[in-house]
Amino acid sequence: MHKPIVIENTGTTHNISIEDARKKVDYPGYLTGEGNIYSCHYGIHLYRENEIIPSKLVLLQSSLEQKFNLKGADITLNRFEIYSNMDPFAGASAAGLAGGLIGLGIYEVLSTDVAGASEAIYQEGKEIDLNRGTLSGCDSGQSKIQHGEFYVREVLDQHVAIVTYLNIYINGAFLKLRSVYPVKRKAFDREALRPALMTMLGFLNIKIEEKKLLPLLEQ
Repeated sequence: MHKPIVIENTGTTHNISIEDARKKVDYPGYLTGEGNIYSCHYGIHLYRENEIIPSKLVLLQSSLEQKFNLKGADITLNRFEIYSNMDPFAGASAAGLAGGLIGLGIYEVLSTDVAGASEAIYQEGKEIDLNRGTLSGCDSGQSKIQHGEFYVREVLDQHVAIVTYLNIYINGAFLKLRSVYPVKRKAFDREALRPALMTMLGFLNIKIEEKKLLPLLEQ
């Protein structure tokens, strides 16, 4: 049993104003999933609610409160899941990554310089097309049910990934986000969850501001 990962929360959230409409995640246990070499979930770990302190809901609200005025906002959280995908067979060349990005044309690539990650790849509003390229994880043919899969072309050679999903309604608008945060395989530890999570929350803030879904705090 791993100790919970404590993430520094610089906000001052007191009253949660986000409706939590998340459903229980249907994900197999260790022996039938991430620890079973015969399972397509092998090496893919779902971070449960008791593994992150404070909760993802608190961290989400705190992140929003630091930039936006939430007074009167109608916000409903439908999904917020984080997986580390340590698939031992994953890996791709830098050339393959670039070619994949250009071919798909649906990713935004933001440079980062934390936790050894070379790039963080974000996708908005679209499901993974399970017929494209080599997938690390379960190719069930049910693209709406995703549990930490990523394309090997989405990471550099000798990298694994932390994959995050966030679905949220804000004042009637629906945001559906996915991020793939690559981490060097040999350097991976659970501490990489912190920057991966903060990176997703930062991306959410960017999309909210871009779409003008919430008013910014007065300076």
